[in-house]
Amino acid sequence: MQRLQQRQQFEAVLAGATVARTAHFALHRCALDAGANGASRVTGPGSERPQALFAVQAPWIGAMVPKRWAKRAVTRNTIKRQIYAVA
Repeated sequence: MQRLQQRQQFEAVLAGATVARTAHFALHRCALDAGANGASRVTGPGSERPQALFAVQAPWIGAMVPKRWAKRAVTRNTIKRQIYAVA
């Protein structure tokens, strides 16, 4: 499983459909189109041409924890590590 790391990757996924939402979690998904060279391409927000944001054709996961839920960076990083460990 690959991890989202670039801001453009997170923006592309957040621009996609919301699959499920609870009080504390939201699950977004983004359909990837395989390009000619095997790289997955998706059009980023504010861009009309495809960008190679997802180089590997595999499941991707990204976690964001807002400051309003966890004020300290240590707490936010701990929550994200736990999410990645479960995935």
